[in-house]
Amino acid sequence: MNQETGNSADVMPIKRFAVFTSKPNFSVLQGIRLLLDELADSECLVMIHAPARPASKLIKNQFRNLKRHGPAWIPYQSAEIIDLIADRLRSSPMRSDNGVGERYRREALKATGRVRFESYTSINGEQAQQALADFDADLGVSLAAPILREGLFAKPRLGTINLHKGKVPEYRGMPPAFWELQAGEKSVGCTIHKMEATLDTGAILLEDELPVSEFSTANGMRVGLDQMGNRLLVQAARALSDSTAVFTPQRTTGANTNTRPPLRVEWRASREAAKKENTVSARQTVKDTIFRGYSTLQSTRRRLSRDAEPNVTVLLYHRVCDDFRDNVTIGIEKFDDHIGFLNKHWNVVSLRDLVNGNVEHEPGRPAICITFDDGYKDNYDYAAPILLNHGVHATFFVSTEKITDGKFFQHDLDKLGHGLPNMSWDNIREMQRDGLDFGSHTVSHANLGKISLDEAERELTESKATIEQELGHEQVLFAYPFGAPTDINEAARDKVAEVGYACCCSAYGGINRGELNLMNILRVPANFNMSLPALRARIDGWGAASQMSY
Repeated sequence: MNQETGNSADVMPIKRFAVFTSKPNFSVLQGIRLLLDELADSECLVMIHAPARPASKLIKNQFRNLKRHGPAWIPYQSAEIIDLIADRLRSSPMRSDNGVGERYRREALKATGRVRFESYTSINGEQAQQALADFDADLGVSLAAPILREGLFAKPRLGTINLHKGKVPEYRGMPPAFWELQAGEKSVGCTIHKMEATLDTGAILLEDELPVSEFSTANGMRVGLDQMGNRLLVQAARALSDSTAVFTPQRTTGANTNTRPPLRVEWRASREAAKKENTVSARQTVKDTIFRGYSTLQSTRRRLSRDAEPNVTVLLYHRVCDDFRDNVTIGIEKFDDHIGFLNKHWNVVSLRDLVNGNVEHEPGRPAICITFDDGYKDNYDYAAPILLNHGVHATFFVSTEKITDGKFFQHDLDKLGHGLPNMSWDNIREMQRDGLDFGSHTVSHANLGKISLDEAERELTESKATIEQELGHEQVLFAYPFGAPTDINEAARDKVAEVGYACCCSAYGGINRGELNLMNILRVPANFNMSLPALRARIDGWGAASQMSY
């Protein structure tokens, strides 16, 4: 294949870049922020395609969708409308300005003084083309954009690159990951290519792949593809800036351009994924019905009584991945469902704010804290992007030796037969910069109830000192490893307070009602088996005690 290589006269410097999009969502805004970080002193014009939608066009689209998707479109669209109305009628929980993911929000990007957002009824129209010409962009970047015309994407001096979440030429079009999974592919791709007149056909600058796991879903894989795509964007900007960019023409064989699948195909794929996880059955339907009934009664009781007693549910997660399922693992898509549900209906607060007495309790509505134990790498890869997307706070308790040395957890070696990668301090510092919090889980994940007090003191003291040094914390929070009642030795828990930790979290279930016991903050374990009705029922007090194995 012929290759095009950039030269210094063509590619330096990139002082102005334009972003074309119709969906300035979290992933797009995160990509813009990362490009600003990479292209120092650059300016960005974000051009948003926002067409007018007259009633006649909306009706025409409804008939088009009805023809494509069949009768299934009617209940699908009705459910969306009902949900939208319910959202507007529902009383919203209190929101605190927790700073999580703030640097990726539109307001924060505007505040840099380097980004301007402009909307156009037609991004390919004369007004948009003139605005782009006036901006005199060095580079165009297409992120979740509609089909662009050559009169627009060819205007920047270096042309326009497109971030396509799919392999090319095999999987042009959309939606990301769906058709690859339907075809049984072992990986899904991400591609940066130059824009040409035909969809997704331009020469390739960069590409990468994400392996498909046993329990992967399209929605889950998109979380990883979003992060991979933004990393590729940064690499592309660097290559274009330092004259190392090499474009390779696409193969002409194996080309396939996809569109959104019919609803029946989407539903079938969703049902097959649920069957694989063993979360769809008559028994599960009955359980969810009971959970919904219980929660309805509890929420009605709270509204009528206006119960002013503080009520806090602290949720405990460990791993977010699709490689396997066990009692401390939740799937990527389901974790996203959990966080979206919690953010929509509950007051999700920072554990640190709770410990410091800075949480304003709303009568009749429990507050929620989200925590993680151990420090697995998938927390950085998948949990963090989901939390940042929703703007939801969480505290991660890490075993410092595993972070520093990358040593595997013994419980994984015993139960899985192999270890799992952990986060690095660089990962943790990046997450902390983005508003997430960290605490101690001892040095080695020691069971403090089964070792000597001297050894327990060393585990507690050294872990606390490492977190203070690495993260600059003056106040360190603590979660007790294993954390079941049989593991918690009172002398060891007293040592937690003596060493100077601000709190001690257990792991054997229960809701925190009334005055908070800082040295025994109860937490409710969550994993892949917890449906949304079950999650809500747990928050409402169902099953006061539930334990995890570690």
